[in-house]
Amino acid sequence: MNTILQAEGLTKYFGRMAAVDGVTLSVREGQLTAIIGPNGAGKTTFINLMSGFLTPDRGRIVFRDQDVTKLPPAARVHLGLTRSFQIMTLFPDLTAEENVLLPILARRGAVGRAFTPYKADREAREEAGEVLQRIGLWSYRDTPARLLSHGDQRLLELGIAVATRPVLCFLDEPTSGMNPQERRAVLDLVQELSASRTTTFVIVEHDMDVVFSLADYIYVLHRGQLLAGDTPEAIRQNPRVREVYLGEEVSG
Repeated sequence: MNTILQAEGLTKYFGRMAAVDGVTLSVREGQLTAIIGPNGAGKTTFINLMSGFLTPDRGRIVFRDQDVTKLPPAARVHLGLTRSFQIMTLFPDLTAEENVLLPILARRGAVGRAFTPYKADREAREEAGEVLQRIGLWSYRDTPARLLSHGDQRLLELGIAVATRPVLCFLDEPTSGMNPQERRAVLDLVQELSASRTTTFVIVEHDMDVVFSLADYIYVLHRGQLLAGDTPEAIRQNPRVREVYLGEEVSG
């Protein structure tokens, strides 16, 4: 598998504290990668750096052989690098279909014009319908996002991310706040999308059940530094990782 994304010596300070401290790692195309670590490990800061919402103080980011270190988020999305957020970013008063239509129209360069006429854009609506069917929300296409259950809102957010047709997508705690049934639906969807090989996923997650049921490869951050990077089974057995997690959460 080819390397699709690389962080090289990535460092970010907040005041005198290094939230991310010299992290070097790579993501391979088609490999479902997880980034884990205890609270304060630097996971969210790292994902913000990779997606362009923060600029590193040192180091560089290479995406598909292009240096994107200083590119803003919109430019990275245009290249195929996108993310979902730990805090949901839906348009609550728009329907599920309209939420998915927006990134499709943006990709077509049409989002800056009046929105209403594009509801009649058959090609865009067909594509939105395909996304909604894939995430299991077709029957809720006319429902405002605010009226969906928490789990369905998470599915919709994933659908929005997929609608940009990303090459690589970061998922920041995609199952946060879900009940077991909702969590299973999201996990199944991510596995299905990953298996299709159209999008490479990187998951930042606290739930170890999620991580070990999904990931092909796991990186562990601790106090802003890269502690380990290996297969799930090797991470389970890594004594330094078990020490960080007190031997509990990674015990399987």
